[in-house]
Amino acid sequence: MIPRHRPPFGVGELFAALTTHRQEISVEGLEAAYGAAFGLSHAILLPSARAGICWALRAAVDSHSEIAGPAYTCEAVHEAMARSGGRLRLMDTAVDSFLIDPASVTALHSENYALVLSEVYGHPYDSKFLSNTDRTPPRIKILDSAMTVPDSSIFQRLQNNDFGVVSFGLGKCMYSGWGAMGATKDYGLATEIRAQRESFLEKSTLLLLFKRAAQIFARTAAHSRLLYGACRIFRGSPQVHPEFPSSWCRDTSISAEWFLPSTAIDRRLNSRNLERRAWLSERRRLLAQRYQHNLAGVTAVIIPPSSSNAMSHYSIRVSAAHREAIRTALRKLGINTGTIFRIADYISASEFPNSTRISQEIINLPLDTDLTESEVDYVSNAVIQSVSQRDDATYCHLLP
Repeated sequence: MIPRHRPPFGVGELFAALTTHRQEISVEGLEAAYGAAFGLSHAILLPSARAGICWALRAAVDSHSEIAGPAYTCEAVHEAMARSGGRLRLMDTAVDSFLIDPASVTALHSENYALVLSEVYGHPYDSKFLSNTDRTPPRIKILDSAMTVPDSSIFQRLQNNDFGVVSFGLGKCMYSGWGAMGATKDYGLATEIRAQRESFLEKSTLLLLFKRAAQIFARTAAHSRLLYGACRIFRGSPQVHPEFPSSWCRDTSISAEWFLPSTAIDRRLNSRNLERRAWLSERRRLLAQRYQHNLAGVTAVIIPPSSSNAMSHYSIRVSAAHREAIRTALRKLGINTGTIFRIADYISASEFPNSTRISQEIINLPLDTDLTESEVDYVSNAVIQSVSQRDDATYCHLLP
């Protein structure tokens, strides 16, 4: 079965990366390397993107601040916003976009607010949007670029009081088993985030090192073509929140990821991915362009806009009425797909109609650096075949 995502290394590459003699990479050394790659003064190694977003917000806002961010994103981002201590305000996407409607941001009249912008699947906000002078500037702007391959062009869009973050978690372009990297131009903000990090992180141990190594090996092996289909049978069900978790508004029920430190293994993989980032990025862009060419003009499929960033998934939209039938047909053809992001049950469909509609139409097609051009063609043809079997599938299902 073709996985919908894979780590940016195979088992052989992983073994070679971990057994080849290399100088030990410290936290400070890794931060310096990423800071240089980002072209920013301060990079901060984080236990997770959500922790970094929360800590950056806490450094800049108070309980009276409004924390504005997207309805259409990972629930982890909502958790980070809620745990910051401010008042959560979610915003809908634009009519045909994965990103926040610019009009919603322009309409923010508060002079005490923070802004969180998630670049969903790697689709970027343009510089004009980020530097909009028609509104009161936020106390802090968070650029959540967790899902792409980082380079200097992404983070050079940050202004003085901004904070950007890229994730190393499972399913992300830069997966390395653990953590995230944040970046800012502001010394005071970086210092405060580091202080919060140190107050949370436990001490690294040899046992943690072995556990982390075993987990990375298991996940990498499970995403190989040979084992992936079988491993999907044992996959657990995703966590569902039927209502807004009240624990997010207090420092309770925080998951273990906030407390676990990095190890020599994931730092080595972090460094390896950074060295290969140009190839990782270009490879993903080329495969996305091939999907774009193959699926352009296909009836009842809306393809995503071209992205200057590397995308974590190639995400098409189909009729909500036919989505699960299409996914089932693709699964029978040996193709696993995703449907991230599911709109949480605590989000009102009437208040966020665009986000709700997109969440019901989205199909994340396989996209990773191990994917071949012939596999992209196979998946594309399978999509065309599966869609064509839906007699009444037309674009009219997709348009508002």
